[in-house]
Amino acid sequence: MLTEKGISKVHTLSGLAKEKFKDSKAKLIIIGASGWLGMSTLELLKQAVDNLDHSVFCFGSKVKNLTLFDGTKITQSPLSELSSFPKKGADYLLNFAFLTKEKAEILSKDKFREINSTISKTVSKEASRIGVKNICTISSGGVYVKDQILVDDFESSPYGFLKLQEEKMFSELAEQGAKVVIPRVFNISGPYTNKDNLYMLPSLISQALNSRSIEILSKKKIYRSYVGISDLLSTIFGCMILMESGNSVIYDTCGISKVEIGELAEIIRDLLNKDAKILRPEVDKESEQDIYIGSRAKIKSLISELKINESSLEDQILCTAQYLKAILK
Repeated sequence: MLTEKGISKVHTLSGLAKEKFKDSKAKLIIIGASGWLGMSTLELLKQAVDNLDHSVFCFGSKVKNLTLFDGTKITQSPLSELSSFPKKGADYLLNFAFLTKEKAEILSKDKFREINSTISKTVSKEASRIGVKNICTISSGGVYVKDQILVDDFESSPYGFLKLQEEKMFSELAEQGAKVVIPRVFNISGPYTNKDNLYMLPSLISQALNSRSIEILSKKKIYRSYVGISDLLSTIFGCMILMESGNSVIYDTCGISKVEIGELAEIIRDLLNKDAKILRPEVDKESEQDIYIGSRAKIKSLISELKINESSLEDQILCTAQYLKAILK
């Protein structure tokens, strides 16, 4: 079992966010608490606040008992109950709830739009009613067609288009005096990673931990840049601390380094399983490269201003592997 002591070494708030929550009596609402980002946030907050049960209120699609690394349990209430939350009862609201791209391939486009639009409208409306002054909603690199060009129609990219609509909806809360932070998330690493069959980093790490080989199927070059979840959350909270009321900020996530999948596999092998063989078909140099990386400029500036100790790619791999080892036992 992954222990509280073990995870706290690699998964902690950093910079101004860490200083802010020390001895803090802040109340927080987390929407979509049972997902990857929600659970990682709970883990961080358990280290940062005095009493998780009295400081953090979780909501999601249904009632669910959530269990953290050390056995701490917290109950997630259905989103429908957010309407009963008292006014002025929370200082922060973090919204991680949204159907993913994979759901867009399963549901009809109309149903996908209906569900996500309802979530966005419900959360923004209740954040306004409650009077939350520090708000974050997670956006995505999926809002871009390519090269920082934004999606401009629903049919070509339902997920990206609806994320842009949500960005606009939450940005308007700043006009009511809230501080609004909207990270466009590209590639992240860390504990509670899920869907390791779909995401490159956990997939390669899982192979290194469980077999004698790391297999790459793609014949084209693939480039990514990773940000640790703890760095992402430290940036979110840090922005809320420094920003003046009535302002919003939107920024891409992007890590220290850009890495091609072949190089990433080599780093993972060297860190986790030196005997593993890397299997990959010959790269087709004529095929279009797969590059899914955000702009580094704004997040680099924020990380510096917020005094965040940014995680190296190697540290992110080890942190993610620590979690995957625990759940694979």
